[in-house]
Amino acid sequence: MRSWRERPRPGKAWTGLILALVVTGSVGGATLAWAHQTLVSADPASESELEQVPRELRLTFYEPVRLSFTVVELFAPDGSQVPLGEPRLSEASDRVLVVQVGDLIRSGSHTVRWRTTGADGHPVEGAYAFDLLPVALESEAAAPHAADPAQEPVPEGGFVPPPLLERSFDASSWPFVLTRWISLLALTGLLGALVFRVGVLAAASRNSGAVRAHEAGWSRELAKLGLWCAILLLLATPVRLVLQAAGIRGELAVPELDLLVSVASTGAWGSGWILQAMGVPVVIVGFWLATRGHRFGWALAAVGGVGLALVPALSGHAAGASAAPLLTIPANAVHVLGAGGWMGGLFALLVVGVPAALRDRSAGSREGVVALVRAFSPVALVFAALMVGTGTFMAALNLGSWSALLGSGYGRVLLLKGAFVAAVLALGARNALVVKPGLGEAGGAERLRRTAGMELGAGLVVLLVTAALVALPLPR
Repeated sequence: MRSWRERPRPGKAWTGLILALVVTGSVGGATLAWAHQTLVSADPASESELEQVPRELRLTFYEPVRLSFTVVELFAPDGSQVPLGEPRLSEASDRVLVVQVGDLIRSGSHTVRWRTTGADGHPVEGAYAFDLLPVALESEAAAPHAADPAQEPVPEGGFVPPPLLERSFDASSWPFVLTRWISLLALTGLLGALVFRVGVLAAASRNSGAVRAHEAGWSRELAKLGLWCAILLLLATPVRLVLQAAGIRGELAVPELDLLVSVASTGAWGSGWILQAMGVPVVIVGFWLATRGHRFGWALAAVGGVGLALVPALSGHAAGASAAPLLTIPANAVHVLGAGGWMGGLFALLVVGVPAALRDRSAGSREGVVALVRAFSPVALVFAALMVGTGTFMAALNLGSWSALLGSGYGRVLLLKGAFVAAVLALGARNALVVKPGLGEAGGAERLRRTAGMELGAGLVVLLVTAALVALPLPR
């Protein structure tokens, strides 16, 4: 039996995976329509003129409605709030919200305001109006007021909903964006440590005696890097839950326990949070074992890391693609893995690989740097292709049309992200074509640090823009 060192390199398999993703993207982008939580229809309908007083509001949504995260308000023409019954789901469908209406005493335009969440956990809201004609109130006054057993009585004073609609805090607020950015940085860093250990350090040690002599020690340093990144992600985990609940409430305050439990146990966002809460400790234990020289620790950390790559998909736009979640969620996970292998691997190279090689004062120190960079280049190319390919596919799916690229806030921020991705690609190409050939010369390692640091800085901006992008509504 051949050892793992002697097995064929996975270049052909990676190439096949990239081609499959490109083909899938071109086909899927042309045939799939975006599905996201939104109001499909309402009764009374928008801009309708009513000759009878409505007894209830029936709001039909695209996705199932989560009552604990849903508020409906009705305002009379003078701006006063009309008493409503507590929202409930229709017996016929969990996508239909039914709300009993109290006494309507004024004719004119009445405004219905609603707020709920989609499968990705992001709050969505809207409003519409209907016109109550004077004849409706005249008919109501003339009719006998017999109790209708089919109607649920509205409590005196009406149901008072929590203040979700008058919000000052949501998923686009800076604490939310900052926390998502830190989480993405930590996830990218720990994935980079994994990819660098398995795909770069192992390959460099096969081709360089200088690397082989220090492989065990450098492997422990990579494990420490991954461990610190995992600890940072662990600290961000409860903060994400509190901010998500606060975003649903609409104000930056510590939410009550029952809302926290409801957020963590409901929908795709809750599944993603639970996956993160369970996966991070697994990764931490794996990296801790790896720092002690246990090879099993790397396998354990890799299993947890792959699971964590699914978290951004479950808490972002990919989870809202109800028409094809089996396609968009894995594509988003591959996108995250691509960013981890490319940008996270570059981070590991600059923080661990190059400094460790330069600390070696032997004659083979330059050889070690050259071997690491040469081993990293094809790995970076493959993971960059995965990131760009899946990112392009998801962008096409999310936008739906060329006009949305410039005609929506989401499209414009996506263009900004694309510009910085292009900058990272350009800097990476320069490093590969100009800097890498001169690594064996005096000062070559310092030039690499400088130019690769610029590449990494542009990558940090890409992650920051991504943290803001996932909170923006998609173009309709």
